Amino acid sequence: MKKIYVLLTFLLTGATLLGQSVSPLLIGSGGGQTNNANYQVSWSVGEVVTGVGTNGNILLTQGFQQGSSIPPAPVATPATAVTPVSFAANWDPVIFNPLVTVYFLDVSTTIDFLNILPDYNNRNVGNVTTFPVTGLSPGKTYYYRLRAENSEGVGPDSNIITVTQLIPTLSEWGLIIFGIMLVAISTVYILKGYGHSA
Repeated sequence: MKKIYVLLTFLLTGATLLGQSVSPLLIGSGGGQTNNANYQVSWSVGEVVTGVGTNGNILLTQGFQQGSSIPPAPVATPATAVTPVSFAANWDPVIFNPLVTVYFLDVSTTIDFLNILPDYNNRNVGNVTTFPVTGLSPGKTYYYRLRAENSEGVGPDSNIITVTQLIPTLSEWGLIIFGIMLVAISTVYILKGYGHSA
């Protein structure tokens, strides 16, 4: 029985020393290899990292998956400059290597993004951290999210921000009505003027 305990202790110690000597996430900018008397690790970009450990008669081979090079999800922040018909979508810059080159913006009338606005469906907004969203309806609720892209591809969606458009005040409604009346009167005047000249 004592021999079994000694053997189990030896195997567990060896596995711990050899199996845990490399982090499960390795990201390199190029291929490479490192080794010592009992352990060897080799890797190349885009392939599985392989570690081989030896200790007497024990041989342990462990595969480690290299991390992705696409950017992580951006962090969307609350909208600013909210008016009855527009707002500014905001987010924090994604600091990553390879560098982010562009962001994509979605704006929807539903939180599940099944009703994305046509002008803001995967819209390329460039390499900025704020973007104006216009042509909205007063008092309506909208949702926005982002994705970042670099030379390796497009990353996952950000968190979702909720924005409720303001409802125009009485004075703003007055200006809107005045503008509509002005356009109508001008149109009638122009049409009457053309009628007289004929």
